Amino acid sequence: MTIHHLADKIIQVIKSLIDEQIIICDTNGIVIASTNPDRVGEYHEGSVLVIQNNEQLIITKQLAMELKGVKTGINLPLCFHEAVIGVIGITGEIEKVRPFGEIVRKMTELLINENNYHEQMEFEHRAVKNVIFDLLQSRKVTRPLLDRAETFGISMDGM
Repeated sequence: MTIHHLADKIIQVIKSLIDEQIIICDTNGIVIASTNPDRVGEYHEGSVLVIQNNEQLIITKQLAMELKGVKTGINLPLCFHEAVIGVIGITGEIEKVRPFGEIVRKMTELLINENNYHEQMEFEHRAVKNVIFDLLQSRKVTRPLLDRAETFGISMDGM
């Protein structure tokens, strides 16, 4: 699954839970997913500040006039394995969206982790299938093939 597809999926999940506009930006400050499709592809200066400082940014009306591509609301860093991989932003009145901020961030990180786990499991299943296929197809079982099999707990002892 591409990062853009995952970001779209996350937007759809969050959109079903809250009525506010949401964006997800990549590490270059580009909006890669949004409840407002017109914002996709736009530069979001606030997200760059969030990435640089690794902390949330409250965008006030004043700040919204100073920064490029932003609206009032809250922007939070998205982390994966302790590295900032993007930013999620919730547009709206600060008092209204602030309580959602941490919940939305945590939920988004959980969805990213879940997606990563599923991709790892799929990769491992394909690798095991490939080893079994190679074992069945090979005329001579070589040491590298045995090593690959053992990596996945497939023992050829006693055969």
